[in-house]
Formats: sequence, structure tokens, C-alpha cells
Amino acid sequence: MASIPLPLAAVLANIWSMKAVLICLFGAAMALTTSLEAAGSTHPAFKVRDMAAKGSNSALKEKLIAMRGVKSTVSLQPIEWYVWFFDGSAKQQGKRVKISGESVVEIMEGHTELERARLASYKEDEILPPKALQVDSDEAYSRVSSAAGLKNAKVTSVEYDLRRRDGLPVWLMNFYSEKKGESVKVATARVSALDGQVLELKVHSTK
Repeated sequence: MASIPLPLAAVLANIWSMKAVLICLFGAAMALTTSLEAAGSTHPAFKVRDMAAKGSNSALKEKLIAMRGVKSTVSLQPIEWYVWFFDGSAKQQGKRVKISGESVVEIMEGHTELERARLASYKEDEILPPKALQVDSDEAYSRVSSAAGLKNAKVTSVEYDLRRRDGLPVWLMNFYSEKKGESVKVATARVSALDGQVLELKVHSTK
């Protein structure tokens, strides 16, 4: 059996080595892409609530107090959410869970709404009635975005607050568009989380 000349053998060895490197690089790139996609995933609020409860204490699912979807710089819908639960065993009887994409990234107790100057403990009567949570964030967005005055706006991002108003849960929403390279608020809205009624819509500017 004829032997392979040494120069040719070296070339073939280099080719196989390069193939192995390329395969490793391809695998790493695919893993990174999957990781980035997961990190940048967006979900409707109630799915986020369930993820937050599962990541902390599944029994908290029915003890939601409030939610906030943070305005994203890379997607229309929020990637990051803050979810507040009533938890009688926690400091200040409240627990805040932060979700980013597919992951629970932070769980905090105690004073978690200092930006709202809130120092009081949470109370059980602040829990949003589960049966009143019928309209998710994506449906609330759909209701408002199709309304007159905002229908033709080029909305690039939305932020959400789910809060109790007059005893019932309400979506408080801010809509943003890109103008001359800056993110500008173009509208605000209030939508009932019970029946989807647009309670208020203020369009600032869509031009």
C-alpha cells in the first residue's frame, strides 16, 4: 500500500483540523444565537406572570398585585418585566420578580417600589382579582393600536403598567415612535383588563 507523501499528509491534516475548528465555531455560533433569541424573547404579560410565579412560588400566581413591562430598545413588546406579588411570608409582605426573556433574573422582597416613593407594606386587599384579569397585554395593545388617531402611527415600542384603578385592574400604556433617531412618546392609553374597553386614549403626535 502506497504511503501518502509527507507534504500531502500535512496538508490533509491541516484541512481536517480546519474542519474541526469550523464545526466548533458553527456550534458556538448556533448556541449563541439560541441564547440571544431566548434572552430577547417577548411574551404576553400573563405568561410572564406564570413564569414569575413558577420561578418563585407557584402559589403566588393568584396573588398578583401589579406588573410593569419595560420599554425595549430592540423590540415592539417588552423583553423585561417586573411582577409584584403579595406574599405574607416576605418582607413588607411583597415580592418582586424580574423576568428577562425566558429567565427569572432577580427576586426581591421588601421596598421594591422606591421610585414610586412607596414605603408601606403590601396588603392582601391589593391583590388583583384573578377573575378580572381577562385581557392580556397583547390584546390591550391590539385594541389601542387599531383605534382612530393611532392606527397609522409607526409605533416602535410600548411600555405597560398593570395596576388597580377603582377596584379593578387597568392597563396603563405608553406608545413610542422613533423620530430623528430618538424615541418619543406619541400616545398614552388606559385599557380595562376585565373587558378590553379603551377607557382613555391621548395621542400626542404621530407625525
